[in-house]
Amino acid sequence: MSLAKHYRFQVRNETGATVATSDFEVIRKKIAAGAWSYEASAAEILGSGGDTITDGSYGDGTAQNNDSDGYIGLDGRFYVTISSGSPSGNVSLIYLVSEDGTDWPDDGNGYVMGSLEFIATGTQELGVSF
Repeated sequence: MSLAKHYRFQVRNETGATVATSDFEVIRKKIAAGAWSYEASAAEILGSGGDTITDGSYGDGTAQNNDSDGYIGLDGRFYVTISSGSPSGNVSLIYLVSEDGTDWPDDGNGYVMGSLEFIATGTQELGVSF
């Protein structure tokens, strides 16, 4: 799998509690002059779409236009905080692709990049690389 021309990430909350915050900090990469080339600094690509996600809901990250950069992969950390309630279940990170940057798949119809299982409040993180 590689990064598409138009993509974004989505967060699915199935914990029975509200996600207070979620962030996905990434450094994107491509091959330039026969070697890996990385972004100069990490980017947080969920934006406000990762904040306050109620149980059974989705939060949509910021749409990314990869047309000029041509990144093919990323290395990142997905962070999720649930600060109240009695969570019991998963928060998943989903990769969505759009052909034009405006029409997106229905909620959940993307590639699940990983899930975090919550059995108590707190913050968890997941490494993602592709």
